[in-house]
Amino acid sequence: MKGRRIKLGETEVVPDSLNPKWVKNIIVDYYFEMQQLFSVEVYDADDINKLKDLSRHDFIGRYNFTLGKVVSSKD
Repeated sequence: MKGRRIKLGETEVVPDSLNPKWVKNIIVDYYFEMQQLFSVEVYDADDINKLKDLSRHDFIGRYNFTLGKVVSSKD
């Protein structure tokens, strides 16, 4: 699966908030001996009726990280 992107989940939409608090968790398996790369993308949803069509929303940003970095962090 090297180089292949797989969507693992998505959170709920938090309407009209400059400081959104998401409730939904996305559970993944952690493999100590494997480097697991993740990417999180955030969009401003402009059309609540067409949430799956990302071209209809404003892309805010992306964060790339390894799961090992998250698991081994202090906080």
